Amino acid sequence: MKLDRSEAFYILSNLDTFINRFETATHKKVTPGALQIIHEVLSSSSFPQGSYSENLH
Repeated sequence: MKLDRSEAFYILSNLDTFINRFETATHKKVTPGALQIIHEVLSSSSFPQGSYSENLH
């Protein structure tokens, strides 16, 4: 499944909620390294043009 820009931005904006729900549902903790990778993937999808992206504030 591939996320479009708006979906990635929504998840990135609500990442704490998504992580908490995942950890509760799976009874597993997301490691800091995994969280960093998730954040980087969502950031690059949300802001494909870097600092020139429209969602950047």
